[in-house]
Amino acid sequence: MLSRLPNELAIAITISSNPSMYFTELIFGRFCNIKFHDDFIKIFVNRLILEKPDFNMNRDVVIATLTLYSIYLGMQINDPDKSMQLSFFIFDPLTKEFEKFLEMIFRTNTKEIIFELYDVIDSLKTSENRIINILELKKNVSASTFPVRLYSRDIFMN
Repeated sequence: MLSRLPNELAIAITISSNPSMYFTELIFGRFCNIKFHDDFIKIFVNRLILEKPDFNMNRDVVIATLTLYSIYLGMQINDPDKSMQLSFFIFDPLTKEFEKFLEMIFRTNTKEIIFELYDVIDSLKTSENRIINILELKKNVSASTFPVRLYSRDIFMN
């Protein structure tokens, strides 16, 4: 059911009394277990940019956003048996939208959160000559809700 409501979910986050908590609960508690239609994340992210939720200082929001981006990249991979390197020779039409969305989040949060929790273990170059970093949760982090592996554009982290 949630996979059919990208606009409504973005609005619900925005009007929530705690948009940060609502957003992170959706991403970590719901989105990681749903198979989305191709346009869902595009519509959802664009609506969040339009609605401008008031995210507070919260490290989970930063990681949830990278989790959403990782889910999006996962959707772009048609064949799960393909090597990761080959799968990134696709066009990523949401890069600019995710940049705008992360700008909103980094108004109240620091990018250092990413480096405190994750190590960059590898990077791949896309067909557009952009870098995608493969991040792995640090061994000493006891945050079971965070994914072990995330993907992030180089520009999201600089």
